[in-house]
Amino acid sequence: MKKNFFLFAVMAAVLFSSCKKRDIELPPVTEMNYVNLNDRVVAYQQPSVILDINNDNENDLGFGVLLVGDPILEQDKRQFRVSSGIHTRLSVNSFEETPVTGNGETVFLSSFNGYNWYEVSSIILVQRIEGIYGPIFWQGNWKTANRKYLPFQLLKNNQRYNGWIELTVDIAQEKIILHKAAYSKLPEKNIRAGL
Repeated sequence: MKKNFFLFAVMAAVLFSSCKKRDIELPPVTEMNYVNLNDRVVAYQQPSVILDINNDNENDLGFGVLLVGDPILEQDKRQFRVSSGIHTRLSVNSFEETPVTGNGETVFLSSFNGYNWYEVSSIILVQRIEGIYGPIFWQGNWKTANRKYLPFQLLKNNQRYNGWIELTVDIAQEKIILHKAAYSKLPEKNIRAGL
């Protein structure tokens, strides 16, 4: 009986010690360059917003609204899009979505959580769909975003600089508000959104 109790106690000790909570190591807060976007608005029938985030006289990201008619589904779609150029990457998954990143979440240099980095992308953040029949509705993983972060990468001299744009999607007013942007001062660093 004592032998069985001893074996049980040893097994329990091993089991409980292997289930210890491990601390997840976050990357250190990296020094960032911050850009105030002055709550610029992206809305239907307004000019696109083109951003040169690092002031190198090259367009890094563009935000705009594209009207698409779908005669088969008898719908009109107002697609609120973000586009990148040849020196800027967006993180994109297999569903052609970008991640809605929260404050303090890590933006990795490499692929992460099913997202890969791509240049020359044009991604729908959210879209307003109006059909002949039925109510107007919205689609997209950014439709409830309030001060969330869109990750991006700038490419300069074959090095990657991670960054983010803080934005809000206002469905009631049918617009996106661009609050601010930031990118790493040092290349090849993971960063944390919003910090």
